[in-house]
Amino acid sequence: MFSLLERHISEFTAMKIEFADLLSNISDKKFNNRASDKTWSVAECVDHLIITGYEYSQLFERALNETLEKEYFLNGKLKGSWIGRRFAKSLEPPPGIRLKSPVRWKPATGISKSKVSNAIIQLQDRWIELIEKSDGLDISRVKYSSPVTKLIRFTAYDMIIINLAHQRRHLWQIRNILKNFS
Repeated sequence: MFSLLERHISEFTAMKIEFADLLSNISDKKFNNRASDKTWSVAECVDHLIITGYEYSQLFERALNETLEKEYFLNGKLKGSWIGRRFAKSLEPPPGIRLKSPVRWKPATGISKSKVSNAIIQLQDRWIELIEKSDGLDISRVKYSSPVTKLIRFTAYDMIIINLAHQRRHLWQIRNILKNFS
């Protein structure tokens, strides 16, 4: 397997372990508790990641299928697009700028910890499976419009790096929320 993809699989695997650990060690009350009206709870952070992650993973799967149909095999390095790399960088923690989440990606409130815990672990497994399927394919050749705006197009590879950065950002946020409970 291409070493860059192996690194991304390792990152999703590590996040899977961290989510399992964080979520197993938090009470139901703390899980849905907000520090203020202007911040999200742990539950909302995780639910937001599930919503966005599944939407991006469905888009990635479509791009992966197109890559297979067009027989775009890898003949070099995978590379994200300029806009994809910039967007992923903007998502890295700690957040430099805070943007409001689009309405369709707003998390629910009063979320079941067991339901969300299972869903975030399944999402990590889904990304790992999709990345494994992309081995040997040039997933940087197929572009799809961003789920938020048709004006921006991301490569399938961009979708991986964007989701990793997005998850790192919200894991950072979750760790900070939990520090405030200590």
